[in-house]
Amino acid sequence: MVLSDSVVAISGKWQSERTIDGKMNTRGPARNTVVMHKRGDRWLIAQFHNSPTPKPPAAKPAAAETK
Repeated sequence: MVLSDSVVAISGKWQSERTIDGKMNTRGPARNTVVMHKRGDRWLIAQFHNSPTPKPPAAKPAAAETK
């Protein structure tokens, strides 16, 4: 998202994978946000956030019917 001529915000999700002792190890998904600020001809990171994506709440059991 372009906030001005010199500031942009970027957000997204990612996960990483690597092989350890022959087994695939997956981390994530994670969400991240970066704010970039342009100074002269260089884009610099002004803010960076990375955190695990929260798991959705557990489904509630259906209510029992009463007659």
